[in-house]
Amino acid sequence: MAVRIQVRDRKNLESSLRAFSKMCAREGILKQVKQKSAYEKPSDQRRRKKKEKEKAIRKAERERRDFFR
Repeated sequence: MAVRIQVRDRKNLESSLRAFSKMCAREGILKQVKQKSAYEKPSDQRRRKKKEKEKAIRKAERERRDFFR
């Protein structure tokens, strides 16, 4: 996961920083850092993954239902 932003001008520093933060969010880097910052019990890990799977299934069903309208 390599994220690179090239700053060409000092004026564009804020816009480059916004682009960098958006790219990090899209790649899921911040989420991984937060998860790795503290120990997570295996039971909590299973519970979290199960919730994520259920959420993804609900989202896919919702998108499929909206697609066929």
